[in-house]
Amino acid sequence: MATTNSFHHLNDGRGKRAVYVNGNPISRVVWCDTARGLAVFCPFPVRINRRTGKVYNRLLLYCFDLMRNDIPGGPYLKTFNEAGEITFNSLQAPLNVIASMGAPAPTGTDRYGRRYGYAGGRWELVRRQTANVDSQAHHLIDIPLSAGVEYAACLPWSRAANAFLGNALTGVDGIVYGMSEGAFGRSGGISFMFAPAGVTTQSGTPSNQYSLPGSFEGFSVDRYPTALVINTANYPFPYR
Repeated sequence: MATTNSFHHLNDGRGKRAVYVNGNPISRVVWCDTARGLAVFCPFPVRINRRTGKVYNRLLLYCFDLMRNDIPGGPYLKTFNEAGEITFNSLQAPLNVIASMGAPAPTGTDRYGRRYGYAGGRWELVRRQTANVDSQAHHLIDIPLSAGVEYAACLPWSRAANAFLGNALTGVDGIVYGMSEGAFGRSGGISFMFAPAGVTTQSGTPSNQYSLPGSFEGFSVDRYPTALVINTANYPFPYR
């Protein structure tokens, strides 16, 4: 049964309200029930039903998912209760994880006790510092798999560290800002990377104490995240 707060009628004395169905504003609404996802409105131009003599109206229904197991194909991600009744049907093809790959170990430390990053990894300059923008760079390593095959990768958890960038990566003096670890797939393999965090602080290096091209402070080595890898072939967007 509709509750007082969810049921709205043009004559309920509660004033004008905006009604949206699927994000679209609906005008000339007679009544609506936000809990049940129902709305009755009068289309424009207004017409009279010749049989009933009443103003013609239409019912709009917001239907998210009927949770019925009547769509052929698959396999899809579905769950059932003990009675065999479907309780969830995402219609998403299950991801076939073909590999789990641990993040590579870091290399040694510089004279300041900071780690250089992934052993065999490389620094890449994204943009140099100018009068209008700050410098940006990232550190990554490529892990080869089958050539010509496109992959996608996900890290269930990742690490963070402070990156000390030398002037070779900034074009000016050394800087320090936070980086977050990630992984991504590509054609022929996957890559692990440390890149600038979405929100971080930035400062100059103390007395320009940095190693070229860069190094990390707080690079955790007591545990390593593992990337889950899939082959994107035969998967819908956004996996390919």
